[in-house]
Amino acid sequence: MDKVKKNWKKVPRSIRKPVIFFLGLTLVIFAPVVGWVPGPGGMIVFLLGIAILATEFVWAENVKNRILAVGKAIGHYVTHHRRASIILSIIAVILSICFTYAFYTYII
Repeated sequence: MDKVKKNWKKVPRSIRKPVIFFLGLTLVIFAPVVGWVPGPGGMIVFLLGIAILATEFVWAENVKNRILAVGKAIGHYVTHHRRASIILSIIAVILSICFTYAFYTYII
């Protein structure tokens, strides 16, 4: 992996930046499409796109750092407030089931 990274950094920045921009933006735009597939697919594709963009762009690095900070805060909350996190998880599952039922019953 280090060899690939080293060789990639040898590519001129004028070529590297547009390639990274196109690839990362494609993944970020494609994420909502994949989001309809069962599972966390859209979220993973979005985060991968942001991570790719963060290799060359400062604004994407700031977005990535903000997402990581929020993730760490949620993890800290969950580890220190077990009951509340279990209750919130149950509520989220119930709301997801209700939303899915309503969506497939009334919209489709």
